[in-house]
Amino acid sequence: MQTRILKICAVFALVMTVMAVSAVTQPAASKEQGVKYWDTRCVEQEGKGKTCEMFQRLSVKESGQRILEFALAKPDAETKISRGVVVLPLGILLKPGVMMQIDDGDKFRFDINHCNENGCFAFVDLNQQVVQSFQRGNVAHILIMSADGKKIQLDLNLTGFSKTYKSL
Repeated sequence: MQTRILKICAVFALVMTVMAVSAVTQPAASKEQGVKYWDTRCVEQEGKGKTCEMFQRLSVKESGQRILEFALAKPDAETKISRGVVVLPLGILLKPGVMMQIDDGDKFRFDINHCNENGCFAFVDLNQQVVQSFQRGNVAHILIMSADGKKIQLDLNLTGFSKTYKSL
């Protein structure tokens, strides 16, 4: 009984999130001047210095509730791989994972690692070729499936990606 109530609550939360996607705080993909889509945040790590990442967050306009967040760290000096994380809403199907597509390019898939009260987390390693696609692109489409099997597309605006990535 308790499991059923939790499932109903999760589906309700996702439905509310999907309905709110139309009221996301990020503007549609364009080359608007003066609009900042990417921010950075840094943390001091004891003995390791400062580590920084860039991120874009899509939120519900009225409540500020996060719908999607994509964060990316600077590339590893040896491997040239940038480690990223996508934070997704609760109430999504885990098995299909996440599909990402830059503009109309190839889609690539990555798994959802875990979920907790803050959302579902998918980690991705981006090689230089994929990062260059981000730098040349206009929009990154994030594709997930709701618990009831409906496709959901969330879009990240790539305006300013190159400049922010270089600043890391």
